[in-house]
Amino acid sequence: MKARDLSIQPRGGIVRVAHFNIVRPLARDCVAAIAEFERELIRERTGEGRRRAQERGVRFGPKPKLSDFQRREALARRGNGETLAAIAKSYAVSVSMISRL
Repeated sequence: MKARDLSIQPRGGIVRVAHFNIVRPLARDCVAAIAEFERELIRERTGEGRRRAQERGVRFGPKPKLSDFQRREALARRGNGETLAAIAKSYAVSVSMISRL
């Protein structure tokens, strides 16, 4: 870097750089570091909130398509030899869901 490529002129507490192309990578890296720090703070807060919710008994994910009673009933029907397609159609679910019971 030549001496004429960079000129810093302090004015009232503000540092001005004449050739911003030299400072751009530094500014980008500083912003990226701050963003990474903020992201880590968000991750910690949401993780703590999830942990507290789980302690209260909150369940995450989609709600079950079949109740416990329906599951037991579907298993009994499957044990009696009824086809998976017929069972699935009666509960309005996919055949693969019944096969996973």
